[in-house]
Parts: sequence; C-alpha cells; structure tokens
Amino acid sequence: MLLQCSANAANTRHWKFGFRQYTRKNGFFLAVQQKIRKDFVRLALLIS
Repeated sequence: MLLQCSANAANTRHWKFGFRQYTRKNGFFLAVQQKIRKDFVRLALLIS
C-alpha cells in the first residue's frame, strides 16, 4: 500500500516537471500565470 502511494507521488512529481517544461516553452502561458499570481498577491494584501 505504501509502495503504491510513493509510486503515485513519483508520477505526480514527474507530471509536474513535464508541465513546467511545457510552460517554459510556452512563454504566453507563463506570462498569464505570473499575472494571475500578481493579482492574487494584490488581493491577499487587500484582504489582510
């Protein structure tokens, strides 16, 4: 059971790494992501 969980975690990590490489190639998506992050930080500062 534990082995299965670690295998799933490894698959997730691999998927995230692949997704990061994909977004690095795709500068547009990266820019959108950064804009969303900036807006989110601004919103968090307003709330606090």
